[in-house]
Amino acid sequence: MPFLAVTLLYQNNRTAWVGRLRNGWATNVVLAVSLLLFLVLLASQLDLLN
Repeated sequence: MPFLAVTLLYQNNRTAWVGRLRNGWATNVVLAVSLLLFLVLLASQLDLLN
């Protein structure tokens, strides 16, 4: 899932690729928050937060 979030952030913000259908600011925020959540969960799983 983190790979999907990164891929969507990259590909759907390229105007040359998707034209006027690119992500809006709300979609970018949701994808960035989900990516941040996955990173926090990874750090928690690896016991890096203690």
